[in-house]
Amino acid sequence: MLEPSRPGRFRRFLAELKRRKVYQVGAVYVVVGFAVAQGAEYLFEMIGLPVVASRAVLILALLGLPLALELAWAYELRPDEGPTEGRSPPKGPLPEGSLPGGSGPQSAARVASEPGASIVVLPFDNISPDPSDAYFADGLTEEITASLAGVHDLRVTSRNSATVIKKEGADTQAIAARLGVGYVLEGSVRKAGDALRVTAQLIRADTDEHLWSERFDGALSDVFGMQEEVARSIVRILELHLKPDEDRRLAARPMDDLRAYESYLKAREESLKWSRDALEHALDHLALARARVGENAVILAGIGYVYSQFANMGLYDRDYLARAEEHARRALELDPDNPEAHMVLGFLYQEGLEDLDRSVYHLDRSLDVKPDDPHALTWHVIALSLAGYNDEMSAAAERLLEVDPLTPMSHGMRGLALQIQGDLEGGLAKMETWSRSSPGGDAPSMFHAHALATVGRRDEALTILRREFTSEAEEMW
Repeated sequence: MLEPSRPGRFRRFLAELKRRKVYQVGAVYVVVGFAVAQGAEYLFEMIGLPVVASRAVLILALLGLPLALELAWAYELRPDEGPTEGRSPPKGPLPEGSLPGGSGPQSAARVASEPGASIVVLPFDNISPDPSDAYFADGLTEEITASLAGVHDLRVTSRNSATVIKKEGADTQAIAARLGVGYVLEGSVRKAGDALRVTAQLIRADTDEHLWSERFDGALSDVFGMQEEVARSIVRILELHLKPDEDRRLAARPMDDLRAYESYLKAREESLKWSRDALEHALDHLALARARVGENAVILAGIGYVYSQFANMGLYDRDYLARAEEHARRALELDPDNPEAHMVLGFLYQEGLEDLDRSVYHLDRSLDVKPDDPHALTWHVIALSLAGYNDEMSAAAERLLEVDPLTPMSHGMRGLALQIQGDLEGGLAKMETWSRSSPGGDAPSMFHAHALATVGRRDEALTILRREFTSEAEEMW
C-alpha cells in the first residue's frame, strides 16, 4: 500500500505508470474483454450453455486485468507499439496517407475543436391524419440531419440527442445551452395519400429570433426536392460555403421509386429499435425496396448495416458477418463513397482485432462524407484506441461527445480516451455518467469498475462487480 504521507513518491509512481502506458493497456484490455464476452454470449447459446455462462467469461476477463497491467509494467507493452510478429497484414494495399498522421484523407476528428456554426434538427412533428405515418416524419428529419451533417463547416447534433431533448420539452435557449448549438431547426410533416406538406423554421438560439421559415406543398414524389431545399436554405442563411462534393451530395437522390424509399425509411426506423425481431422486419422492408429498384447502393448498404447490427447485438453468426460484408462491398462498387457501407466495413474489420488499420481507414472514409455520424464516430473511437492511435482517438471521442452529448455511451467513449491519456479522475467522471445513465448495463458497469480501480477505489469497484456479475456466475457454478 502506498504511504499517504509520501505524495511525491505517489506522483512519481503515477508518472511511471503513464510513461509505461499501463493505463492504456488496462483501458484497451477492458474494451477487448467486453467484446470477447459479447461473442461468448451467442456462442454459449448456440451450444446450449446457459446465458449466465457468458457473464462468467466477463468475470474471467476482469480477473485477467491485473495480469495485463503487470505485464504492461514489466515489459512496457503499448497499444501502439505492441508485438507485431504474427500479425495479419491489411487485406490489400491502403491508399498512401490514409492512416492517422498521413497526408491523404484524414480522420473526421480533425475538426473536433474547430469553431463554426452548429445546429440541432429537432424531430419533425407528424401531423398526418394517420399516426402510423410517423415513420415518414422521422425519416424526413433523419434525411435533413444527414444532409446537413455532410457539410463540414457545420456541426450537427445527432438524432439520438435531438430526440431526447425534444421529449424533455425544453425551450429553445435551454436546448441550445444543453447541446452547445447556435441554431435550432424545427418543423412538421403532413402526409395524406400522395399529398405532402412540410413546414420548417430556423431559430437563432441565443436570441430566439426566427431567421427563416418556409412551407412546402406538393406531391409525395417531391419529397427529395423538399429535403434538398430545406438543407440549402440553412446553408444559405448561415452563409456556409459548399465544396463541390458537398453540393453534389445535397442534390443526389437515393432512389427513383418513392414506394421503395418508403420501405427504406421503415427499415431504418426498425433498425433503431435494437431487437432481433425489429432487425428481421428491417430486412423484410429492405427486400421489398430492393425488389422495386434492383441493385441500389443505399439499399445494399442498409442491408449490410442491418446484418452488422445482428453482430453488434452479440449475435455472432458467421453468416451474418459474411452477408454484411458482401452487401457493403456491393454498395461500394456502385458508390465508392457510400458512408454507411464504409462504416459497416470499419466495424467488421474490428472483428478478431486482425486488421485494425483497415478498420480505421474505412471509418475515416465514412466520416469524410458524414463527419457527425454518431455510429461511425463510436466505432472510430474504438478502432483508434485498439490500433493505438491515441491522439486521434481522443479527438474523435471529443467530437462524438459534441455531436451526441445525451447518449450515455458518448460519455463512456470520452472517459476511455481520458483514461488512455492518463487523466484517471476525468475518465472516472465520464464513466460514472455512463454507468448512472445506463443502470444494469454490462459495458457501463465493467468500464466504471475499471475506472474506479485505476484511481485506487478498489472496494467500490468490487462492489459493482459483485452486484452486477457475481450472483449469476455463482448460480452457474
